[in-house]
Formats: sequence, C-alpha cells, structure tokens
Amino acid sequence: MRRIVCTLALQLVALVVFAAEPVRFGVLADIQYCDTERAGSRYYRNSLQKLDEAVAELNNEGVRFTLNLGDLVERDAAQNLPPVLARLDRLQKPVYNTGGNHDYWGTPDHKWFHKEIGMPSAYYAFGAGDWRFIVLNTNEVSSYTEMA
Repeated sequence: MRRIVCTLALQLVALVVFAAEPVRFGVLADIQYCDTERAGSRYYRNSLQKLDEAVAELNNEGVRFTLNLGDLVERDAAQNLPPVLARLDRLQKPVYNTGGNHDYWGTPDHKWFHKEIGMPSAYYAFGAGDWRFIVLNTNEVSSYTEMA
C-alpha cells in the first residue's frame, strides 16, 4: 500500500510540474559591491561594471523577472547600496530581492534594509504564470540582522 501511495504522489507531482507553464527568470547573487580598495583577489569596485553587464544581458534575454539572492554589498549597506540599486532599476522587468548576510552589515536595522531594496517584508511571495515563489529570510535568526 505504501508503494502505491508513493507512486501516486510522484505521479501527481509530475502532473503538476509538467502541466505548469514554464517561467523564464534571471538570478543574481553575491554582487558584493563596496567602495573600497581590493583585498587579495577581491576587486569590490569592479562589481558595478559586472552588474551593468548582467543587467544588459537579462534585459536582452527577455526574462519575466529577476530574483536577487542576496549580498548586494560587501558591507556598509547604507553607503554602498545606492549605486547597486540604481543599476538594478535599469532592469526592464521586476526584481525580487532577499538579503544575504553581508547586506546587514552597516544597516540601521533589518526593516530599513528591507525597505531600501523593496522587500515588502522579511518573508513574502509572488506569482508568475502558474507558479508561486516564496521568498524566505534565512538571516532572521542570525545576530547580525539587528546589528547597526
């Protein structure tokens, strides 16, 4: 009986997955811009040029939206976020953001950061076609999310 139930469950999942309309979206992660000198092999200021290239490519590819997985900046978010956000504003389709651990370093508080990057809350969801995307805050239980 257990095998039959598992087989039926897998068939149901396959039916849902294959019945859904495909969604083409872009992904950005670990931009880690910082207006500072390089450290070892890290060239933080070069992140803006690379982001410009990524934005142009995403616009050219015709994605439905872009998902940013965090670490927009290396540190000092209040100082370093503006040039990154200005480039993300050039995306022709919506961008959905979540924060990474580096994003919280140098922020007044986590709510300030969420507002700055356009997150409606620490956890949120959005839809695209037949799909529902759930954005989770994996940093919530970390002490740095409340650091100033």
